[in-house]
Amino acid sequence: MQQNQTPQQSKSGKKPPERRLFHKPVTPGKLVIYALLSLLAAALVLLGRFVYVTVIDARAAFPEIPVSTPQIPDAPQSSFGAEPTAVPTQTLSPEEQLSLLADTDFMKDRVNILLTGIDYAPEREGRNDFRTDTIMMFSVNFATGKVDILSVPRDSYADIAFTDKRYKINGAYMSAGGADGKGYECLMQTVSDTIGGVPVSYYVAVEMQAVKDIVDILGGVWYDVDYEINMNGRHLSKGYQLLDGQDVLDYCRARKGITSGTDIDRIDRQQRLLMEVFKQVKKANLLTEMPRIYETMKEKIDTNLTPEQIAALAFFALDLDPESGLSRHALKGEYMEAYNATYYVLDHNITADIIRQIFGQDVTKTIDWKYSIGFVTFDTAKTNLDKAITTLQDYLNQRRTTLSTELIAQTEALLTQAEELLDENSAYVTNDEAAAKDMDAMTVQLEVMVQTLTAYVPPTPTPAPTATAAPTPTPTPTATAAPTPTPTPTATAAPTPTPAPEETS
Repeated sequence: MQQNQTPQQSKSGKKPPERRLFHKPVTPGKLVIYALLSLLAAALVLLGRFVYVTVIDARAAFPEIPVSTPQIPDAPQSSFGAEPTAVPTQTLSPEEQLSLLADTDFMKDRVNILLTGIDYAPEREGRNDFRTDTIMMFSVNFATGKVDILSVPRDSYADIAFTDKRYKINGAYMSAGGADGKGYECLMQTVSDTIGGVPVSYYVAVEMQAVKDIVDILGGVWYDVDYEINMNGRHLSKGYQLLDGQDVLDYCRARKGITSGTDIDRIDRQQRLLMEVFKQVKKANLLTEMPRIYETMKEKIDTNLTPEQIAALAFFALDLDPESGLSRHALKGEYMEAYNATYYVLDHNITADIIRQIFGQDVTKTIDWKYSIGFVTFDTAKTNLDKAITTLQDYLNQRRTTLSTELIAQTEALLTQAEELLDENSAYVTNDEAAAKDMDAMTVQLEVMVQTLTAYVPPTPTPAPTATAAPTPTPTPTATAAPTPTPTPTATAAPTPTPAPEETS
């Protein structure tokens, strides 16, 4: 007997469609199964990722987040006139903008920058004898956050670089062609040689008009003027006051009629005023404007600093303490007549001490001591003695026939003594003060002897005595005879006529 088939089973033994999982029709039971399978698949995916990031590659758990980085322009293309590249997510402060412009490589070590003032003005156009009347070296130590200011007197006796000249240091600039030649390079090298070879790699040269303009851009400078100054019809009174650009320039340039009237006192005034300018600029938060001020004034400023290096200096100055971070120095010596001119001859013993104080460096072996006051004094004493010997010897030869034997002997003995002293000191250059004094004293004796020979007047020779004749007796005076009366004139008789000669028969 054949068994009856169930409704759910077809004749072929397969499940009917409604019982198949992935076959129509879709029943509620199938939907539940579909949901469970989806959850299971998601769980398997999460489990696989968890295993991957924890066991295989942990960095995959932190997807990269894009960061917007401000673009710093390359050095040759930078311009302080344009606004820095904007950062989409934030607004940069002036200090942050300055830091982005700064050359960070420039700030890794100490740099020495020469600041010089050129005595150029429009009214001097056409001249070719401009001088660097202000010479200051700024040694910026980025590591310690300190700056040393070293002033070099403009009349300093120096070996002028690139030449065989010995002259005042403010002549170095023009001796090498000024701004159109290698004037700044010559000045930097001359200063470097003067301070024992300390390198000076950068310069900033400012014309007189630029000083006025910069001060006026800053809004003037409050300063306690310590001397009454009159210059070119302008008057600057003493006392605390707001100085404009012209006032500052007059204060920095004035020399005659103030204290000693030398460049040494002027250096002190310039340094004090410069430090006060820095204090007020820093207090007014104007340091961030220095790059833009430079762009405005660059036609009147010569420098080999790049805009990025100028920004670096301004950024460095933001944290510079004017009281503890700035130190003032000046090379010292004395004015003296030497080599047919008046020089400020430096005392290089003091120079060596200053360089040791600033740089911790011993330059006693690299300074050219021939330009130090001790050596110049000794050499000048030798030169003066040599000239005095020649002068006296020539004068003696000219007057020998009119001088006394005794005076000639005295002069020759003095000349011999002077020549021996000169020979003792002519073979070397030294700073022997005692020897210099001896030679100076001998020079004075020779000069006095020239005066003695000049004033000498040979005596008038006395004539030889002759025999004395007997005196003629003086006649005894007699009575004076009465004068003979003058006869009265009579009439002249007519001449007797000459008889005519008789005729001969």
